[in-house]
Amino acid sequence: MRHRFAVWYKAAGFENLHPHCLRHSCGYALADKGIDLRTIQEWLGHRSIEMTVRYTRISQQKFNGLWR
Repeated sequence: MRHRFAVWYKAAGFENLHPHCLRHSCGYALADKGIDLRTIQEWLGHRSIEMTVRYTRISQQKFNGLWR
């Protein structure tokens, strides 16, 4: 499976991409869309919610205009 993935990302123009990077990107994207943590936890297969909490860091865009 890893070899097959390497062929795909190199064909897409990425030099050094690990499948785990895509997993993290997915977690951050889901959290940024407001998906609840338990859903993200289940989707990513985390046993502990503490592993999922890292995806809830607030993006800079959410702060824009907060106090106006």
